[in-house]
Amino acid sequence: MSFRLRPTLLIAVLFCAALPACKKFPEIEISEAQFTSKTPYPKFVPLDILLKEPEATITDEVEDDLTSRRDTLQSTPVASAAQTEMANDPMLDRLDALRARRKAQTAADPIIDDALRKRMEGGINPPTLPE
Repeated sequence: MSFRLRPTLLIAVLFCAALPACKKFPEIEISEAQFTSKTPYPKFVPLDILLKEPEATITDEVEDDLTSRRDTLQSTPVASAAQTEMANDPMLDRLDALRARRKAQTAADPIIDDALRKRMEGGINPPTLPE
């Protein structure tokens, strides 16, 4: 009795077997060598303390830096160099022209014509069983 695998099945099995090898494990922050058999277990900490948000600590230097960055951003003009460059991009102009053409074509030639719309308004008649 010979058992022969198809090539596609074999490839799928090999792919599924190799997939876990792609996962990277996170680095451990503390090495195992720091612990001995006499190292005490860590103390339990109430969950409320762990879930509490830390207080925001902003120094005067950080606040001044953030304020100056905000003022700089607010004083810059709305149209940046990247936006001006995008406005002159021939690829974007071509895409806009194609979208406008498609919109005009769908307006002129609707997908649902009047005859189909009339049939759809009639609804679905359930099939009747022969007696």
